[in-house]
Amino acid sequence: MGKNATQRAIERIYGPTDINTIILAPAAQAYALEIYMPSNCKITQLATILTAGTCTLNLQRQVLGGGLVSVTGLSAIAVTTVKQLSAPPTDGTEYQTTGTIIQVTLSAIAAAAGLSIAITLQPI
Repeated sequence: MGKNATQRAIERIYGPTDINTIILAPAAQAYALEIYMPSNCKITQLATILTAGTCTLNLQRQVLGGGLVSVTGLSAIAVTTVKQLSAPPTDGTEYQTTGTIIQVTLSAIAAAAGLSIAITLQPI
């Protein structure tokens, strides 16, 4: 399915957008991030790195009705001190324009410090 003129214009104006965050002292818990975009968008990339230690990351998205489900291809990611770029998710889900929640859940924390996360969103 092709994009209409409005979608193409929004993509030219806004292009890919990153949600960047740093968690200095990662803990085994959930961290919620909200998406505010002028159009529907999808996750196209996830980049992660730690300054020390290791942890496991699971990326979840909000579904209609408010529940959360893991983003296909972006769950159980082993995060280390080597920058890792994920493959795009395989579910092709469209996300709401305002107030959609993306949740990052960390587990298996082993002396982890300085977690940097970049989530790239592409207007669709």
